[in-house]
Amino acid sequence: MIFAFEGVDGSGKTTLSRLLYEKILGETDYDVLWLSEPTPFPIGGTVRQLVNTQELNTFEQTLLFTADREYMIRNYILPNKDKIIILDRSFVSSYVYQIMNLDDTQTQLKNILITLTEYSIRNFYVDILFYLDCEPKVAWERVKNKEPENVKSIDYYTQMRKNYLEFLRNKHPHIKDIYILNGAREVSQTLLLVKNRILEQATFLLS
Repeated sequence: MIFAFEGVDGSGKTTLSRLLYEKILGETDYDVLWLSEPTPFPIGGTVRQLVNTQELNTFEQTLLFTADREYMIRNYILPNKDKIIILDRSFVSSYVYQIMNLDDTQTQLKNILITLTEYSIRNFYVDILFYLDCEPKVAWERVKNKEPENVKSIDYYTQMRKNYLEFLRNKHPHIKDIYILNGAREVSQTLLLVKNRILEQATFLLS
């Protein structure tokens, strides 16, 4: 089963997904795998080096993210479908951070990027998408304190949150269920909610 975590930078999704992975690994008999986008694999390494340098345009970013995702799904997700797979980001981020930021004069490019993204998930479905909803100012302050070199304007976080909420309203067919969480809540409380929700879904894996 596949459970993905999404949210703007600073929402706490990486922290929560890692804590969840460690908790399930340490407290249950489930086989569990944690993966992220960009991945730690060769293509993902290139993305990590370049994505924050502003050297890549939207087309180039999406090509690299799509290739990285295709590699991860083919080599790590599909061969491990009998495990619990926890994802820190997913194809949803390509829509929110690249595709949905293109304006009406870029329709051809938008259609190309949608086609690429959809092709990369042709055999891939998220059982539950956990979205950490976070006020832009809270996200901005967290990133500023933790990674000041990567902080962007509050307007940026506002727009990304708007994109997320719009995407979720459209109910993508490759996402079976959506669970919206309060990104400002104490992480231990959110962790318990998420763990219980996942274990309810994954009970059959132990049978």
